[in-house]
Amino acid sequence: MNGAEHSWYAVATKPRQEDLVCKVFDLFNIEYFLPKISVPKSPSIPGSSDSAVKPMFPGYLFVDVVPDTAEWARVNYSPGVKGVVSFGGIPARVPHEVVSWLRERTMRDGTPDASRPFTEGDMVVIRRGPLKGLAAIFKGYVSDSGRVKLLMELLRRCTEVEARVDEIEKIEWGGQGC
Repeated sequence: MNGAEHSWYAVATKPRQEDLVCKVFDLFNIEYFLPKISVPKSPSIPGSSDSAVKPMFPGYLFVDVVPDTAEWARVNYSPGVKGVVSFGGIPARVPHEVVSWLRERTMRDGTPDASRPFTEGDMVVIRRGPLKGLAAIFKGYVSDSGRVKLLMELLRRCTEVEARVDEIEKIEWGGQGC
């Protein structure tokens, strides 16, 4: 395989070795992403508030590497790694958009970001403030300030406005946005 550009690939790890592999990749400065989720520690106890953070895809993580390089060899031969996921002997690329989508929904450590429940394109209604009761399209977060960007039709124009994240609520919408 000869390609000179970075791509994302899924790496299969040995059972429960994801964190070890991440430490090894840190030593080699290999870019990786290990998405995680919060799961109840006691699923048999409904309403249990104790939770543990575990890999979203047990036994897998993502790396951004160039095939057939020293970095590629380090990935494949690192402790805890089974190998790069391949089909018919050809490593399977993971689209950049998939990794970006997962990263947008997680914090820096890979755990889900409950403080960011909205995604671009969601229809929302403003529940408080001067624009109360108006519908808008969610555009994005304004860093970690607790504010969001919305698109709404004002004066027959699609206008970008800002609101606090706690002032909006997701809604189902069958109509057209601006």
